[in-house]
Amino acid sequence: MQKDKLASYRGFDTYTKTDHHTYVKENFKKLGDLIEEKINANLLPVKASVLDVGCATGALISYLSGRFSDFNFEGIDISEELINIAIEQQLPNAKFCVGGLSDLPLGREKSFDIVLCIGVIGIFDEDEAKDALYRMIDCVKPGGIVYVFHQFNEMDIDVMVKHKRVDPDCKWDGWGAGWNIYSYRTIGEWIGDRAREFKFIDFNMPFPLERQENPIRTWTVEMADGSLRLTNGLKLLVDLRFLEIVV
Repeated sequence: MQKDKLASYRGFDTYTKTDHHTYVKENFKKLGDLIEEKINANLLPVKASVLDVGCATGALISYLSGRFSDFNFEGIDISEELINIAIEQQLPNAKFCVGGLSDLPLGREKSFDIVLCIGVIGIFDEDEAKDALYRMIDCVKPGGIVYVFHQFNEMDIDVMVKHKRVDPDCKWDGWGAGWNIYSYRTIGEWIGDRAREFKFIDFNMPFPLERQENPIRTWTVEMADGSLRLTNGLKLLVDLRFLEIVV
């Protein structure tokens, strides 16, 4: 995340108020399954190097390091507060530093087997998001993989979203970002010949989520066919997917 996005991103308290080191998010588990499949197919090494961009408190790295003990991890985030929490976890096979996507690759060219970007790319406008994708691809070794987790639109429409909380107990003095949606077509045009292949992998919540105090956080609603869909106080239907890019 670029440093000038600090003012428009309002979700840092999500990570300081929720212990995702103890409560493991379902998308972490799904990502672990995807990585394990690649290892079993000899498409990733058993001693992979991993960069987590926008790592927050290091909860994802903490989970993956427990599952893949031979991996080496690096996590970066623009929030010094979150990075300090990550460092306090004292993970033996991980290092954390303050930094954002605009700092990449910065000596990390073709250095990692896996680059992760979970729930971050929707903060950026079109030019910034494309640049972020290119920077992550530049960090991956040939044959390595970039995983981006966010909303992606199977229809040929890109969506820019701004929102502002106006409730008296949590009133913002400006507009927030974080829910921009890019289409499959746009992502494909951006990637072009920079990767060997890419695909989108659907993510579905396996159980209901209750509405929380923060209306920007997602919860589930049951559809007529019994399936669960994510929504939030922005009145969005949130279809989360992994973008898997093989470089």
